[in-house]
Amino acid sequence: LHRTPVARPLFVAHVRPGEPMFVVPAADRVVVIFALAFTDPTELALASIFLQELEVVRRTERSLATAPLVSLSPRPPMELEPFAQQLDVAAGAPLGFLSFALSVRHLEGPGRLEKAVGMVGSYRSYVLYHVKCTKSNM
Repeated sequence: LHRTPVARPLFVAHVRPGEPMFVVPAADRVVVIFALAFTDPTELALASIFLQELEVVRRTERSLATAPLVSLSPRPPMELEPFAQQLDVAAGAPLGFLSFALSVRHLEGPGRLEKAVGMVGSYRSYVLYHVKCTKSNM
């Protein structure tokens, strides 16, 4: 991240077939977006509820107030609108777009970038694990 308004290209990593990860750099933040293909709409609803609960905890718990913003949406977030032609996602599957907004404070300092990359990289699996566990107990 640099504090200059230089346009940077979108980076796309194909994590799984039909489920790319997008990294959208900006001058003041980096937005990481995972396209998640769920097997049915129930999983998308469970993931939404799970992330809503995490957001409530983030707002009420003082120690988590500076955590990155995380959201889940059934539509591509606004950061991907300029790249609509590049959205190579699973056709026909219920989709969710898991977004992280990482600011300079999350990435600057000794070891913070590495920690953020590790946590963001594993968060997709973390959410899907909890969705599957919840679904199996229904």
